[in-house]
Amino acid sequence: MNQGVLIWSIRNLGFLNKHSLTVAALMGVPSVLGVIVSLKLLLTSGEGFIRLVFTLLLSYTIVRLVIELKNSAEPGKLLRKLEW
Repeated sequence: MNQGVLIWSIRNLGFLNKHSLTVAALMGVPSVLGVIVSLKLLLTSGEGFIRLVFTLLLSYTIVRLVIELKNSAEPGKLLRKLEW
């Protein structure tokens, strides 16, 4: 939906051309297809499969966060950024 608003805004500014429409299509079509496929999988899959997918996504996120924290240049650098 945001991409549609963006295209409308660009058109109103006068910057809409063939290249920008091509880029919008290349970005928008896979996004819409991904939503359709995900929704189809969600509606036709069992509860166990859905729990497995969410567990894997959460595990992946935790592993990436731990790796990022271990690879930071200074150990306290991230904590200083989080302090307001």
